[in-house]
Amino acid sequence: MKFQVGRFTCELSRSYTGGVVGHVVPKDRTAEILSPVRATLQRHVDFDVLNSGQTRLSVGTVNVSSGNFLYFDTTTHKIGPDHILASGALPPGFPAVEIDGQYYWDGGILSNTPLDRVLECPDRCDTLTFQVDLWDAKGDLPRNLIEADLRQKEIRYSS
Repeated sequence: MKFQVGRFTCELSRSYTGGVVGHVVPKDRTAEILSPVRATLQRHVDFDVLNSGQTRLSVGTVNVSSGNFLYFDTTTHKIGPDHILASGALPPGFPAVEIDGQYYWDGGILSNTPLDRVLECPDRCDTLTFQVDLWDAKGDLPRNLIEADLRQKEIRYSS
């Protein structure tokens, strides 16, 4: 469903994420929010080298419409800034990123530590893997709905 809010054209999705029903992202604001990060990636990442096959990069995303997990991988895709942006697009702070007409969020929504991707790789040699825990799995019992929403996110993203 599309509607106008001031000068912005908004789309209301039917998705349910993190306790927010119908997360609204003004399309005109999406570019404004992502442009500085995209510019930083373009300035500091040599995507030609990244896609040359010397090093493998695999980033996990979730398709907002289907709810399916999808890896964008240098062995199967030509990786660009939008693939990196999508892999870090955690709602509601960052809007979904459009790639080839589909919208993607951070894959951590479904699988925050997808080590199976690394372990199932047939051509894996010596591998150095880092897991960074941004949230602590331990926490207090929530006392209200806002704390419950925060607590479920801490648990989800701590894995």
